[in-house]
Amino acid sequence: MSHTENATISENKDEKIEIPSVSQVRKTMRQLSNQLYIAWKKELCTRILDFEFEGYIAQDHIDINPAVWRLPNDEVGYALSKIQDDLDKLGYEYEFKFDDVDDVSWIMFYCIELPDRIEDPDEDVENDAVDSVVV
Repeated sequence: MSHTENATISENKDEKIEIPSVSQVRKTMRQLSNQLYIAWKKELCTRILDFEFEGYIAQDHIDINPAVWRLPNDEVGYALSKIQDDLDKLGYEYEFKFDDVDDVSWIMFYCIELPDRIEDPDEDVENDAVDSVVV
């Protein structure tokens, strides 16, 4: 684009450029934080079902808006707290750690443990039925 084209565009009176309000920016941050939560949840569900209880999630593991990687720590913490709430409700033990937090390609390390098995008479019947089918 030439210098005169830039001038023409900037002189266009019909074009109105506004800086977003603080509330608009915060709303966008929360939307991105919720997207991060959903992406993490999907990735962790897959890994738990594959018995991959320890590992890390980095930028190349989840398909998400690149702006997520520039979210402030409190928004990332919000997404993490939602994951922790889900795991708490299911009785999992877990630990999360972050690396390269100041960089835009930070990594979340995780360790998830199954809860101790509680003896349940209904569960024993189910297990007995499965055991009797195995040859």
